[in-house]
Order: sequence, then structure tokens, then C-alpha cells
Amino acid sequence: MADNVSIKDFGGNAAVIATDQVTDATLGTVEVQYMKLMDGTIDSTNKLVIDSSGRLQANIGNLPTDLAVSGTITALSQTISIPTSETQTVGVQISGTWSGSLTPEVSIDGTTYYPINFVDTGGGLLGNTWSANNLGQINVGGTLYFRVRASAWSSGTATISLRATSRSSVISLNESLPQGSNTIGAVSQSGTWNIGSITTMPTTPVTGTFWQTTQPVSGTVGITGTVATAEVPPTTVAHALATVTTAGTSVQLPANTAKSITIKASTTNTGIIYVGGSTVSASNGFPLYAGDTVSLDISNTSVIWIDASINAQTANWISNE
Repeated sequence: MADNVSIKDFGGNAAVIATDQVTDATLGTVEVQYMKLMDGTIDSTNKLVIDSSGRLQANIGNLPTDLAVSGTITALSQTISIPTSETQTVGVQISGTWSGSLTPEVSIDGTTYYPINFVDTGGGLLGNTWSANNLGQINVGGTLYFRVRASAWSSGTATISLRATSRSSVISLNESLPQGSNTIGAVSQSGTWNIGSITTMPTTPVTGTFWQTTQPVSGTVGITGTVATAEVPPTTVAHALATVTTAGTSVQLPANTAKSITIKASTTNTGIIYVGGSTVSASNGFPLYAGDTVSLDISNTSVIWIDASINAQTANWISNE
């Protein structure tokens, strides 16, 4: 039997039916009619295409990835909801004049809802309740429904606009960063870092953001790695001649903020200068014979007292800050 069989309809009109002669194990040699696959519209001339590998080609266009819902809340417990089964992120925009609290919530069964945190797109901070107009994003992956609920209400009308998308765009500080390179940011500081007094050893690691004066750190700070320090050169120098008029009556040096001090017994002295604190004397002071010097690291020159073994002995001193 040849391909393309000719048949007649009830009116006797002949027509050629496109067929192909094939051999089947059960039916034997038969004619198989060709079928034309179209795009589905009536009287369409747009045929579906089979490529050289036998695969069907079809242009289905761009599938929608976003879903938008909007509404208003004017009373306690009212909600605006959106399905999230095919989405990763929901954007929430709240506008209007209102007073109350709005809580974002998610659900798997559509009956029981649980609060969920949102990310404030203006500052990147996490939150779980809105009390003013805002634009936020919520990670809703794995849920079926999202809603905004009036958990407290005083007055006004809040307009809620929700947009669910399959695109993932929420990164919050309590979640893992996505794979690849992520820019976290940098810390810059001008001026002096004031950590405060270190008094006790903490039992747990210190984490979080540290501000200079408002959040002083107490405890022992452990540093791993190399720490580069810079020595600040002195900018102020003070100096004078101190005289012990009466041996056994110590003399206090005048007050000057300092980092270090050098004291030199005058070369014209015939006795001994004794250097120490407020209780210095010939029996406990550091002795300086004529021309001898001593250098000390101090915070103020007034902590230094001098005495002498005989009357009218002098010492020169110089300090820096």
C-alpha cells in the first residue's frame, strides 16, 4: 500500500490523507495518518516544531515570577495576605496615616501563623513589628502564606502593598551569606579609640558593635595576630631647678603632665640628692651624687619628691609629654 491514501467523503469528493506506511509486529503493514501539532488556537497556522533530535520546540514566553496584592487595614486583627508557595522573598510597603502595630507572619497550613522578622531596606536592621510607614523585605522560603496583621490598633488607615517574588534578595545578620564573594563592609575611625578601663577577665567572648564612649569594654582583650603600634613623639617639654633648702625637709616638684622625667644632681652640690615619692628621705631615697642622673616614666612630675643630705642642694629636671 502506498503512502498518502486517497479517500472519498459521503458526497463522493475525493481527498488525499497524508499517511505513512509502517509495519507493526501486531497489526502488520498499516497506514499511519500524519497529525499536525498547532499552537492550540482555532484555525492556527503556527505549527509546533520538532528539531533534528526529535525534540518538541515551543516558545512559552516569560513565566510570571512576581505576585502583587494590596489592601487597607483599619481595625485590630485585620490582615492582608499573599500566597508564597513559589516565592522566596516578599516585599512589604506600608503607607498611610495610622497608629498601631503591624506584625509580619507566615504559615504552612494557612491556619496557624507565626511571627517572622523583616529587614528594613532603609537601614538593613532586623525587626518584627511595624509602628510607622516602612519598606521591608521578608525571607519566606519554605512557607505557603504570608500576611501582615494588625496586632494592635488605635486609629487611621494603613495601606499595605505586598509583592512576592521567586528571587532571593534578603540577607540579614542572623543568616548565612550566599555562596560566592560578599562585601561585608569596613571599619574606619578618626581620632583616638577610647576602650575604657580593663578591670576583669570576661568568661565569654565579647561580640557585637563597639562604640567609643557609650559602650566601654571591660575585661581582658585577647588579640590574635600582629598588632602595629605607633609611638607618638612628645609635643611639650617642661624643666626647672629644684632646691632643697633644709636637709630632711623634702621638696615636691611642680605639677606637669608628662610621660617621662630626667633628674640630675647639680655638679656644684657637695651633698647627696635623694629622689623618691612623698615619703622620700636620706634613709629610703634614690641617691644622686653631684652630676648623677636618673630617668623615670611618670604621668605627672608632681609625683616626684627630692631631699638632700645637707642644706641648699639643687637638682635640675626635665620632662616631656
